[in-house]
Amino acid sequence: MMKRAAVILFILTFSISVWAAETSFYVNLQDYPLYLKAGFNPADMETPDLQDGSWQEFTQWTNIIISKLKVPGLQEQPSLPKRAFLSPFGRPEQEWTIVIPFVMESPPLNFPGLYLAAIGDNWQIYLNGVLVRWEMHRDDKQVREPAARRIQQHHSQRDVFFPIDRTLLNWRESDNNLLVFHIVGDPTDQTVGFQYSSPYYLADYEYISSKNSEILVMFLAGIFVLAGIYHFLIFALHRQSRYNCFCGIFSLFMGLYYLARTHNIYQLIPDTWIVVKLEFFFIFLAIPALGAYTEILCLGSIQWVTKIYSGLFAFLAVSQLFLVHSYGSDALIVWQILGIVSLLWILIHNVLLPFVREVRVGKKFGAAIWDTYSGNLLLGVSLFILSAIVDIINAMFFHYPQGFNRYTLCIFVLTMAVMLTRRYNRLNRELAEKSALLETAENPDVARETVFRAHDLTDREKEVARLIVAGLSNAEIAARLFVSESSIGFHITNIYRKFGVSGKINGRKLFLSKLMSTK
Repeated sequence: MMKRAAVILFILTFSISVWAAETSFYVNLQDYPLYLKAGFNPADMETPDLQDGSWQEFTQWTNIIISKLKVPGLQEQPSLPKRAFLSPFGRPEQEWTIVIPFVMESPPLNFPGLYLAAIGDNWQIYLNGVLVRWEMHRDDKQVREPAARRIQQHHSQRDVFFPIDRTLLNWRESDNNLLVFHIVGDPTDQTVGFQYSSPYYLADYEYISSKNSEILVMFLAGIFVLAGIYHFLIFALHRQSRYNCFCGIFSLFMGLYYLARTHNIYQLIPDTWIVVKLEFFFIFLAIPALGAYTEILCLGSIQWVTKIYSGLFAFLAVSQLFLVHSYGSDALIVWQILGIVSLLWILIHNVLLPFVREVRVGKKFGAAIWDTYSGNLLLGVSLFILSAIVDIINAMFFHYPQGFNRYTLCIFVLTMAVMLTRRYNRLNRELAEKSALLETAENPDVARETVFRAHDLTDREKEVARLIVAGLSNAEIAARLFVSESSIGFHITNIYRKFGVSGKINGRKLFLSKLMSTK
């Protein structure tokens, strides 16, 4: 039943993920040049002078991360402030202006919308001089320079999309449209600017909403959270099964990690720095939990290598909760490097090598896949770990939106469901066998009755056999059962035959010895 449900889950989630509506128009903002300068002038919302020497032009651009840009030519900004790696201190916030002029070949037929893969930290967006989205949360202190006001609530968001008034767009080819971003943040923070490489575009809002539906992620995250709680309950009942505890931690933290990566989480926790710290905490500790789970399950104990990298990840996870966001970004780099190494260790040492040993000792490949924990884990864990490594490399170098491991997550859920079903079927079978052995040891009569049933004795033959075991003679048995002695002899002959005993003189002795040996 559980295996069928898991298969249905995979098919359903995959179907949801590939569905999307059509769009009547599409404007890829990355096809147009981008202009960047330090500071913000309200006049730039409508009529920026892009040739006054204060702007840096990017004709080909993907992600625009302020901390990674080389901007010595910008006026009044000869160099960006520097920060030591893993420094617990940030830098004062600065203002930046990004302008993207674009044209439209035809008017939108439906309700238009804007989609940004990522933007941070505090920001305002203007379309042709009109404020269309506002996430600027700075203190209200009256200071001489507005730029000196400090950020009170951070909004480095992923998957930002919202509808816009179609009357704000100019769709004649002779008219330009102007998209202006006013961004404020710590210039050493890697989320200030456009963190992801793509996509940034305008299209029908219905198309954007359907394309960025999070039903799949929310559904899978819910399954993982419930699976984590379930494993914790099993561990609470059976403390000796430590792998259930670590499997519960991994499942729960992965579920919470995916929930933290949805844009819906901002409705619950508006300050994105809090969200990101929780996200880092969950993913930093998920790998050690996965390592301990697979190691106990396949090898029987936690190895020293796992204890070392688990301690490092735990330190990074806890320390980044209390320090600035920039420190968390540096800790993420350390985690990414160690994460690739530790994931490969889990895949090779915890899963692949135990499986190879099972095959080498004589098990057929199919039997090793089906009958061993390492074989059960091989497909799901391998795909999950390899996709996680791909996502880590993408986050380190390419900065495209993550999402590939959503599909391998389905396979991992399926693997866990199959393992869960088979493991508890095996446990129930072992429990039944142990209960039978215990009952046999404590009550010999039960064992004797089991042997009688195994030899197909009738009810009358069982009565006669019990009295033989009790030491009664044929005449005493006949008197006890109120039948003739010849009838008792007939039943005894049938009993001996069913037990493979022959001979009238030694028959009783042979029967008793055969009965004891059968038990």
